[in-house]
Amino acid sequence: MPTPVEPLRLLLLAHEPFWYALLRDCLTAPGSNVILLHGENWDAFSAGYANERSTVLLTTPDLQPRTGTCLLPTVVLLE
Repeated sequence: MPTPVEPLRLLLLAHEPFWYALLRDCLTAPGSNVILLHGENWDAFSAGYANERSTVLLTTPDLQPRTGTCLLPTVVLLE
């Protein structure tokens, strides 16, 4: 019996709306098993997702969580 695949969660921290639009457009492919969540504050995400498997944080430098407060794999988005 196949094991169910957990969807990949991308947590996006960015003030600029173009990051969300760009990522959303890239992730709308049929069969995509990715959930894109957008916010402007790590504290809003940390309670629900800080320890979740299959979760990656995408953040702009100005919203990057303080060192030691986020253990998720993190990608810093640069222009």
